[in-house]
Amino acid sequence: MSDKALCYLIYIDPTLPKEITVDAAKLKRVIMNLIANAYKFTPTGKSVELAVGYDQSAGTISVAVTDTGIGIAEEHQQAIFEAFKQATEETASTFGGTGLGLAISAQYVYDLGGELALESEVGKGSRFFFTLPLQAVNTLPSFAPVPNPQSKIAILMDEPNLPTSRNIMRYLLRMGLPKSNIVAIRSVIQAPSDTTHLIAFQRKFDAQVEAYVATNNLPLTVVEEHFLSMTKMQKTAEVDVISQYGYYASTLHAMLTSRTVPKVLVADDDRINIELIKAILEEEFCVIETAQEGQTAIDLLAKGILVNHPFTLLLLDNHMPKISGYDVIRELRAIEKQHDLLPAYAVSISGDPKASASDNPHFDAYVGKPFNKKKR
Repeated sequence: MSDKALCYLIYIDPTLPKEITVDAAKLKRVIMNLIANAYKFTPTGKSVELAVGYDQSAGTISVAVTDTGIGIAEEHQQAIFEAFKQATEETASTFGGTGLGLAISAQYVYDLGGELALESEVGKGSRFFFTLPLQAVNTLPSFAPVPNPQSKIAILMDEPNLPTSRNIMRYLLRMGLPKSNIVAIRSVIQAPSDTTHLIAFQRKFDAQVEAYVATNNLPLTVVEEHFLSMTKMQKTAEVDVISQYGYYASTLHAMLTSRTVPKVLVADDDRINIELIKAILEEEFCVIETAQEGQTAIDLLAKGILVNHPFTLLLLDNHMPKISGYDVIRELRAIEKQHDLLPAYAVSISGDPKASASDNPHFDAYVGKPFNKKKR
């Protein structure tokens, strides 16, 4: 793809089951033939895309190869699936080939339980696609949903990077990131203040970008635009590199999960104290939830465990009415022990400077009032 400067996009649905039963040889032959045709009939500087989708409710997998090449006139579209047939004599003389590839591919797709179809328009390109019934051996998704969709992604790009940027965004959305958490920028000075990850295309990667990620302690992923041009950099710098000519879902997923945003629970019956703590934690890399009653705190803790995204830090007031912070942490520790969970770090914010861990071993630390950000 690189010798024609084509933009080659690969999208494989991250929710596709980890293991499926399929005639791999036939499926591979079909996909390789469709991609080879797309490459052959697509002019320099255009794009080719392989997209594999998954419909869990229907139990099917869809495959599509789309190009922005010369296209096929409607009156010739059915004939190209016949053996030794091409769209026109001019096509055969210009691009070569026997005309057997699509006929064999159509038969293989039929053998696999589907039908090879075509959508095309002259001068705009073609889309070959089919849907197959899916037999899953391991129903777990190829990539687990992002445990905390609070990451904020900035994509540093220029106009020519739009197709790859859209493909990256498609992966991020399917992995569970909200669309509002992804922003395209032309300069790092446009990056939102709450950015947690930066993706920069090769043409935009410079000293200013390096300084920005170093100052803000952000993970950086660089998109290689020229084939193998960043191999040496990948070995010498602390940066992830993905190629726009390759499959990069695993790198994107690792990027999102390598820096999980911690969840903080603040429980205090005094709303003023809650707002003060939120203000102190405002610039920290965390998600804050609050409760003014012990039962509400217990419910939030239980919900976090249930959805496999428990709280990392607890700030509990021990003098809440009915159910105190002591009662909350005692119940949580029992649940953690019962289910062999990693204990949350619990801090008492009751304001008793003489309190210590010996008074309640379930707490990890005690903070006196008034709160002071410098003392931490």
